[in-house]
Amino acid sequence: MASSQNKGLQFFITTVVFLLLFFGFYYFISNKNKEEGSTTADFEAAFINDGAAYISGIKAENPKKIAVADRIAFNSSGEGLYYIDNYAKLKYYDIASGDSKDVFINVAAFAVCPAADLIAVAERGQAGHLKIITSAGDEVADLGIGIQPSWFTEGQRLAFIGGTTIYNAAGPEWNESPLYQGNPVDIAVSPDGKSILFSERNAAESRLVLLTIATKGVTEVKKASVEEASTATAPLGFSWPNWLAGTNEALFIYNDPKGGRLYRLDAATGVVTGVAEEPGPIYSLAVSVNGDRAAYFYVVSTNLPKFTETIDGKETAIVIGPQDMTVDYIEALYKRGKDGEIGGEKLNNLNTRKLLDGDVIRVVDLTKGTYWPLGSGQYPVLK
Repeated sequence: MASSQNKGLQFFITTVVFLLLFFGFYYFISNKNKEEGSTTADFEAAFINDGAAYISGIKAENPKKIAVADRIAFNSSGEGLYYIDNYAKLKYYDIASGDSKDVFINVAAFAVCPAADLIAVAERGQAGHLKIITSAGDEVADLGIGIQPSWFTEGQRLAFIGGTTIYNAAGPEWNESPLYQGNPVDIAVSPDGKSILFSERNAAESRLVLLTIATKGVTEVKKASVEEASTATAPLGFSWPNWLAGTNEALFIYNDPKGGRLYRLDAATGVVTGVAEEPGPIYSLAVSVNGDRAAYFYVVSTNLPKFTETIDGKETAIVIGPQDMTVDYIEALYKRGKDGEIGGEKLNNLNTRKLLDGDVIRVVDLTKGTYWPLGSGQYPVLK
């Protein structure tokens, strides 16, 4: 009898020890993975989703919410990010510590210099008032009116658009000089600093143009007639030129009513090849520091709910774009729905979920020709 009791006790103790070891091992592995997921090296992508900034692995591993934000960019070392918060403050987030600090106020857009401790910021409400600051927020230069800043690789020159003109400015004086006048929309300086690839748009036509800085000569790369007017929700034509580091090649986007396409340009030969295409318009394009990956987001417009509103006594479709795919916008929709201002499809959880998930981030491996979704979100950036 005693022997039987001893065996039962031994079995109980063995079981308890086994369970303790099992849960101890599980706890160790879980925390080890959490710690590894928090290292700077594991976060290769960042993006905006539902009005907040996130960082993650290149295939959406270990997503981590940073803060309520609009637009983001990695710093030159990749150890942190700059973002604009909901008070129009430019802030810096340190990935390792998780701490944020204020850098500059009243910011609408910014561009981080890859080779120097400088940031170009466009002030909000100042018609694109462009300034150069240090990463600590100290003002270096006031360039006046300007948008779309693009840094030269060496970090002591900047190109930007002022009105209908492309300018460049060099430190330490930062006096601007005109390079081209027309209808520029967005620009990108080549890695060797000799060229600027830009798009321009008039009432009926979109062009992709290569500007030689030394001679100020231009070469038309592509041209397309655009019957409809480009808007924030339908960015038709050419846009988002981005050079691949250390090469004479660049990527750009083209949108038409059929959807969006990503193209690759060999600037030396003028040859353009297709890279990817999507069923909806593509917004934004980012390239990794070494030029082996690209990321963008597109809107699945065919899957979006079709809401309407009454304007001048007529039921009119509500046109939905990336700026509307936020929780705040949905809350406003529900309020308007309760007030009887929203018609069309029924306003419910299913449709609002479709609205929040109507934007998709795509990452492209340019060396292998493969691509994958990073999930729902906007304005991705890569290390």
